[in-house]
Parts: sequence; structure tokens; C-alpha cells
Amino acid sequence: MIRLALDWWSYHNSLLSGDLDHAAMIRRGAELGADGVVIEYFALPAAWRTDPAKLLSLQTEFRLAVVLSFGLPQSWPGVAARALRGEISRFWTLATRLHAETVVVPLSLVSPAPWLGPAYAGLGGRYRLRGTAARLRRFCEDAGARGLTVTVAHQSGVDVETAQWLLEKIDRPNAKLALNTGRALLQSEDPYRRIDRFAAQAGLVQFADRLGQGPLAKSRAVGDGQIDFLEIMRLLDRHRFGGLCAVRLHLPWWARRQEDPWVARSFVHLTQLRNMVTRETEG
Repeated sequence: MIRLALDWWSYHNSLLSGDLDHAAMIRRGAELGADGVVIEYFALPAAWRTDPAKLLSLQTEFRLAVVLSFGLPQSWPGVAARALRGEISRFWTLATRLHAETVVVPLSLVSPAPWLGPAYAGLGGRYRLRGTAARLRRFCEDAGARGLTVTVAHQSGVDVETAQWLLEKIDRPNAKLALNTGRALLQSEDPYRRIDRFAAQAGLVQFADRLGQGPLAKSRAVGDGQIDFLEIMRLLDRHRFGGLCAVRLHLPWWARRQEDPWVARSFVHLTQLRNMVTRETEG
């Protein structure tokens, strides 16, 4: 059965402003029927990173699966990672204590010529990603020693095809992909084709909805945009996807008071669709 999760990014403005704290966010996800949460390590309160007792208590109370993200892009120079060795050690400790289903690392290409935009990935991105592959290979080996998978989240100028190519270069069995339905529209791709093609390699699916295609596609609550999530869920069910499907919404700062209504509408819509797919499967 499809398992829904709340991605912390859906409330990132409220968390930043102090209108909501992490404990309240996790409780809200449980109220809406989430089976899990996706949490960014560096966004957690500092005390939670050094003493996970509060987070463990919430996880036990609501029986939530956890996906832990490490928000240092692995495409950054190695010196950046070396400067954070202490944080990496604490990250591994927290992920292990939480029995995290997977750990997520973002993948981004920062273009030295901003006017190139997404074209940079095609012009030289894969060459730069060879160094990223070596760092991610070591990261995957560290994760594997702890029984963890690593899910690579493509961002910025990186499309899912390039991320899949990167997995081949990493060449580790515990390396997976994050699939984002809304990002498919941002990159003028077919979200159904993306899910159908890469579901077997996915460690996490991010549910996001949009209107339009390309860079001007506008973010919407799940069900208020143009993506047919019933078809998305049918595809995931057909591929027997066993990971979490996380609601990951994006609102600008000035619309932060709409975050909770958007999240609530998204969960209501997805829960109804999940029930339909369950009935179809069992029937």
C-alpha cells in the first residue's frame, strides 16, 4: 500500500519564522495521517542534533517512519564536507538511532555562468559530477556499513536522467533516486513517464503539483494542479514501490500562512486516492 509522508519543506517558511516548531510539525503530520516524515538534519534544533531523545519520543508516539536528509550538496568541493566532519558523525548517529528508512542527499550544480541556467548540466555538468560520484560512493559505503540506503535528490540544473547516470558511476547497491513529480513539470518532462521508468530505482517519491510546464510552472497543493495522482499511485503500485511518498510543497515566504491549508488539502486528496488504489488492488 502507498505510504504517505510529510516533507519538512512543506512548512519551511513557518519553521523559519517561528510560527511552527518541529514537534508541532511532526504532530500535525500524524494528525493528517502521515505514515512518516522527511526531516532535514541541518534544519533541526541544535539540541535535537546532539540529543535525539525528543525526536525519538515523537517517532515512537506516532509510529512514524523517518527519512533523514543531509543538506550539504555532495557536488560541493570536498573541503566543504571535511569542514563538517563532526556534523556528519552526528548525522550518522541520528540516522541509526531513528532506524531511518533512507538518508537523502541533495544534488545540485551551481553554474559559474548563471545565464546558462539548466543548460549547464548538459554543457559540462556530467564532467563535474564525476568528482561528485566519488564523494557519493564513499558516502554510500559509510551508509551501507550502517544498513542505510542513500537517496540522491536531483536539483537545480540536474535532471533525473543525469542523476540516474550518476548512480551508474557511483555503482553501489544502496544508491537510489528521489523522484519529484512537480520537478518533472519544471523540467518540461512527463511525470508519469518519469515514475514508470525510474520507480524501481527510487528510494523516495516526492509528491508536488504544478500548473504549466517549464520554469514558469506554478506550485499548487496536491490535487489543485494538473497532475493526475491517481495515475501516479497506480504506477507506483504496479511497480510495487515500497518507500515513502512525501508531500513536498513550496510556497513563497509571503504566503506562509497558506502552508497548513495546502498540506491539509493535499493529504485529504491523496488519502482518498490511496483508498481507491487499495480497493482496486484488493478487488
